Formats: sequence, C-alpha cells, structure tokens
Amino acid sequence: MTCLLYLDGQLDQERGRELQAHARSCAACRTLLAALEDESSLLRGALTEENEPVPARLLSPQAQDVVPWGWIAGLGFAGAGLYSAWMGIFEPMVQNLNMAGFDETTGASMLFFGGVFWKGWDSLMTLVNIAAVATLGGLLFYLWRRSRLRTPSLAVVFSALLWLLVLPAPAGAIEIKKAEAYTLPSGETVKGDLIFLGGSVRIDGTVDGDLIVFCADLTVNGHVTGDVISFSKTGRIEGQVDGDIRTFGNTIIVNGNVAKSATLFTETLNVDSKAQIGGTLMSFSQSLDLDGRVARDVLAFMQRAQLGGVIGGSATLKGDRLAISSAAEIAGPVEFEGNREPNVSPQAKLAAGPVKFKKIERKPQYSQPGFYWRKTLSWGAGLMFGVLMLLLMPDFMRESQRDAGRYGPSFGAGLVTLVATPIVACIICFTVVGIGIAVGSLLLYVVALYAAQVPVSLWLGERMLGRGDSMMARIGRLALGLLVVRIAWNLPMISFFVGLIVLCWGLGALVLAIARRIRPEPVYAPSQPAPTPLPAGA
Repeated sequence: MTCLLYLDGQLDQERGRELQAHARSCAACRTLLAALEDESSLLRGALTEENEPVPARLLSPQAQDVVPWGWIAGLGFAGAGLYSAWMGIFEPMVQNLNMAGFDETTGASMLFFGGVFWKGWDSLMTLVNIAAVATLGGLLFYLWRRSRLRTPSLAVVFSALLWLLVLPAPAGAIEIKKAEAYTLPSGETVKGDLIFLGGSVRIDGTVDGDLIVFCADLTVNGHVTGDVISFSKTGRIEGQVDGDIRTFGNTIIVNGNVAKSATLFTETLNVDSKAQIGGTLMSFSQSLDLDGRVARDVLAFMQRAQLGGVIGGSATLKGDRLAISSAAEIAGPVEFEGNREPNVSPQAKLAAGPVKFKKIERKPQYSQPGFYWRKTLSWGAGLMFGVLMLLLMPDFMRESQRDAGRYGPSFGAGLVTLVATPIVACIICFTVVGIGIAVGSLLLYVVALYAAQVPVSLWLGERMLGRGDSMMARIGRLALGLLVVRIAWNLPMISFFVGLIVLCWGLGALVLAIARRIRPEPVYAPSQPAPTPLPAGA
C-alpha cells in the first residue's frame, strides 16, 4: 500500500524520501516498485486506448541464445558423477544383495515395499490412498478457481479421482501383542502376521504369516510360514521358518531350518551343526561361527570367522581373521580379504581350489589419482543437484541462503534437527502406520543432509564474488562456493569437523526457511497518523 501511495503521488514528502532511500538498498522493494509501476501504466493505457496494437517485441523473431557451454559442462560432470556413483557403490551393492538371496528385486523395493524388513504396508497404502485423494481434491479446487474452461484438465483429475476411489481396499490380518513376556503354546496357530513388542517372546506353536518382533529375547521353536524379522538382544531360531530371516541383535543362534535366505546384523552369530539355510547367508557381525549347512552362497563382513559346515556355493569374506576347519565343505570358490593369511585345515574340502587371499592395503587416499577424479565427479553431481534446486525453488533457495548468513540460529537449528530426527523416527516406529511415516521421514532426512551444502555454498560464493541476482550469476557463485566447501571437507585432520559444521549450518538454514514458509511472518499495514484531538468542550 505504501508503494501504491508513492506511485500515485499521495505519499507525504518525508515518507517518500524514506521509501526512495530504502529502495536503493533493497532489491525486493525495487522489483516491487517496478512491477507496480508497469501495472499502473498498463492499466492507464487500457483505459485510454480502444485499439491496442500488438507489441513489436512479439512480432519480431526470437533471438537465438548462445550455446550454454557452462550448463553443458556442468551437466556432463553431473552425469559422470552419477555414473561413477552407480558403478562404484550401487552396482556392487546390488550384486551383493543378489548373492545374499534377494533375487532380482531392486534394493528400494526390497527394503520398503517387498515386506522383507517392514510390515504393515497394507495399512500404510490405505493412508497413502487417502492422502492422494485429498491432494487431487485440492488440485481440483485450484484448477476450478484458476479457470472454469479447462475441461480437459478437470476431466483428467476427475478420472484419476474416481479411479482411486474404486480401488479395492487391501485386506490382511495382523495381530499385535504388547506384553512383558509372550508365549505361543505348542499346537496353537496364529492366522496372519504376528507383531510383538515387549520383553521376551517364545514361539512354540505356528504363525501362519510373518513374525515381526521388537524385544529383548526371541526364541522360535515352532513353525513360521512367512519371514522372521527381529530386533532383539538375543535370538534363537530352532524351529522351521518357511521364508527368510532378517535379524538385528547382539547374539543370534540359528539351530533350525530356514527355507530361504538369512541376513543378520549382529555382534555374534552362531550357525550350529543342525542348522540348514536353503538360500544364501549374508552376515554383518564381529564373530561368525558357521557349522551348519548353507545351500547357496555366503557373504560375510566380520572381524573373526570360522567355517566348519557345508556351503553349496561360493564364500566371500572380508575381515581380520579366517579359519576353515577340517569338517568344512565348500563347493564354490572362496575369497578372503583381510589383514592376515587364512588358517585352512588340509582336510577341508574346497572343490574350487585354495582360498584366494587378498591382503588389505591401506594407502593414503591423497596419493591416489582416482581420489581427485572421484572428488571432481562428486563436485559435479553436487553442482547439478544445486542447479536443480535453484531452477525448481528459486525463492526458497534465496531465503535459505539469507538464513545461512545467520550463523548462530542456523547452526543451532541444524544441530537439533540432525540429532532429533533419527530419534523421533525410531520412537514412532512402534506403531504400524508410524513405520511408514518414519521411513519416509528418514528418506527426506537423507535428502536434506545432501542438500545442506547448497545454501552454504551459495552464501560463500556471494561473499567471494559479490551479489548477483541473475540465474547464471547464482549458478556461478554456487559452483565456486561448492568447490571451496568440497576442498575444506577433504582436508586432513579437520574433515570431520568441517563436514559437521557444513551439515548443521546448511540443514539449519533449510529448516529455518521451511519454518518461515509454514508460518509466515505477519504483514502489518502502514501506520496511520494519529487522529486530531477534539477541542475542549466539543
């Protein structure tokens, strides 16, 4: 309103001089004044002219832009970085997962939608459908307000809305138990999945579905027709499991039959002589004792391992020490990468020949040319990510860059978010729907951690090169600032502290910008002059 009064000549001189002085130092207000002035001139022209000619700039041919070599180079670096990341990280990870019995499914679908680690997705998908319907309803209302003549858009939205509404609701049986101790007696059967949260659980009967437990002690003596997914301190699998087992714990003992594969994250893992695993075994443990039978391959990352059972496929191990006893029978090749030679008994039956040993060599990474190539590609990938954020969210990134200049609040907010988010996600995992919310929150958390470098790099680039409002100027400042951040992040001795500062700083800037969007600052109308007091006796 103040700008409109100024353009209409209705603002007093003193206030007008204040507005002129402020506009010289504030780009936002200058832009606002220019936009309002253009709108006023267009309105006056529309009111005074009956036949407005077509502007000459619309009739003239469009000028051809110069080839954007900077963009091409940046996208090339980014593509090379993504390719390097895939070949160096994700492709070996997928191969290892295939070796561990995850077949040909992708890692994301296996983890989040395949029911391997988490259950309760049927209920979560119902919530997702409701959210989708609500989102489409909001989009429908927005399109209706924008234009009532966009019949094709409304038809598409209505079709999608009706399609979601007629989808059948997923049906499933889930039984949730919460107790200090729970026992399923022998001869009893639980139809559907069984979820337990408590102190200790003992399964002597039959679970006709999956068994998911969050407890201190787990004992399975009965029959589980699905998967066993456990988060427990100790666990004993002595019965029959028709699916896979996925365990996270301190001590895990397998002495029963597992029809499919086993993935175990534990400190101590014992696969006794009576145990049989029909698929593959993937172990992340400090100590591994394998005396049972594994039908397929074994992939193990450990400190100490002893193999004394039967392995129907290959064995790939990485750790400190490996011992193969005389009772061991391994049909495939054995590869071990460690700090010392493996101790192999001469009586061990190794069908594919002796163990292929590779000693772990620790060379300074700064002496390897590949280190600088990988960092260059990483810089290119980060630059591409930042450019996408600038193109998709220019105003939001401008706000986060401005918040990065507030060191104290940004660092404090980022430190709280960095620590509190995983804790809150773990707490809400104790509900079925909360598992999906926690997983989604953690995914956004990881993306935010990677995006934290962007506002910090923009702020550093502006401090070094000065202010630049055009998109290309901002991209150039982002590239320079990101280069400085990457170099500082890889300096010896201080790389950890630099990384922590950048993460907290940039994450806090993003959080403050999001908080401002959620709860915008109130806009106050210009102050009105105080009313003239009435004369005495009036």
